[in-house]
Amino acid sequence: MLCAVCAVMLTGCAAMNPPQVTQSPTMTSPSPQALNSPAPTAESMYKDGVYTAQASEAYAAQNGGWQEYVKVTVTGGQVTDVEYDADMDGKKKSETTADEYPMDPHPSKWIPEIERQLKAAGEKTKIDGVTGATQSSRMAERLYAAALNAARTGNTATVTLADDAENAAPDAAQTDSAQ
Repeated sequence: MLCAVCAVMLTGCAAMNPPQVTQSPTMTSPSPQALNSPAPTAESMYKDGVYTAQASEAYAAQNGGWQEYVKVTVTGGQVTDVEYDADMDGKKKSETTADEYPMDPHPSKWIPEIERQLKAAGEKTKIDGVTGATQSSRMAERLYAAALNAARTGNTATVTLADDAENAAPDAAQTDSAQ
């Protein structure tokens, strides 16, 4: 009898449908690049083009005639290049000799460093700056912020910082005017 009960039980187990195995939904993890990139927002979208911001002529006159500028290139809605320098009569400050511009550190050293920091800044407009070139470092921040503001609207006209904002904080670029 015991054998009969076991046989019936085994037959019953075999007749049962095997349990259905379902796979749980797989979660895809974002790429490392997506983790490091901010989600696009209306404020962070840039229009393709080259955007230039420059210090005013009055500011240049107060600083030996050198007019600082930043050119920002946007491609595919992203900042792809940044150029920072100062110009006087068609000559770049970064290309002067020690005799033409006796400063320690020489602009050929600190201008490329400021430019490198701006390129690394992305959408941020604060940089560490360069010791010995603090005033130019802060002006570069302001110029970069003004160029990014122009890129948001697609305004490719050169933006000149207003004379009354020369000593203001870097975010004062919003009060600057286009030329």
